[in-house]
Amino acid sequence: MGPLAEVVFVADFIEPGRDFQGVAEARRVSARNLRKGVLTKAAMTIGFLLAKGMKIHLRLLETWNDYLEP
Repeated sequence: MGPLAEVVFVADFIEPGRDFQGVAEARRVSARNLRKGVLTKAAMTIGFLLAKGMKIHLRLLETWNDYLEP
């Protein structure tokens, strides 16, 4: 992902109207390091989907794997 795609990927997740456990931390991480913000959003979304027994889109898993690499 380029920088603009990273911003779009994270922006909706951390927008001011969101109120869920961990959103403040996601905002803090994203403000300091956008790449880590992408990882944080991916991790939180994957965790949520796993807890609900829902399917995880392959692109989300690919994003997670790609952003783990330095």
